[in-house]
Amino acid sequence: MVDLLDDVPPEAFLDGPPEGGDLLLQRTLRQIRTETGTRRRRRTVATAGVAAAAVAVVLAGGVAIGRTTAPPVVAAAPASSAGSFVVSGGGDPGVSMTATIVPAAGWVRLQATVAGVPAGERCRLVVVAADGRREVAGSWLVPQTGWRDGITLDGSALVPPDQVSAVVVENEAGHRFASAMA
Repeated sequence: MVDLLDDVPPEAFLDGPPEGGDLLLQRTLRQIRTETGTRRRRRTVATAGVAAAAVAVVLAGGVAIGRTTAPPVVAAAPASSAGSFVVSGGGDPGVSMTATIVPAAGWVRLQATVAGVPAGERCRLVVVAADGRREVAGSWLVPQTGWRDGITLDGSALVPPDQVSAVVVENEAGHRFASAMA
């Protein structure tokens, strides 16, 4: 029996953990957590990078396909088109408007530049026909800088070119900021 007990290492006869053993266990567990967390972070960053690259490829492909399959953009007729004319006018102090009217087949295209309308106003660009009929050619909300610098708008109205008598800028309540007679 003594010979058999001599083969057992002395640590087996200790009562409880060896001195400093708890600290060693805690350090070992802390090291394992640190290494595992670092690997996990690397894996997360790598996954996020791959996902971002995939999204970029899909977006680029969508833009490329969209550009090749989209119908061509038709630009508004230039101001020098046959029969086009320019009207200018004002109204409220500091408000000005210039509109280029371009004839089309039974209707008109407009490009108007409006300046001086107070920021935040909900405005309409109205074409007035010779018989008094009013056609809204466009509407917008005046931005914070648009009232000073002016804003350029494109629109159209179902008024025959030879029947246009005025172009008006007004708000939703009907207050007329500017008008220009044709």
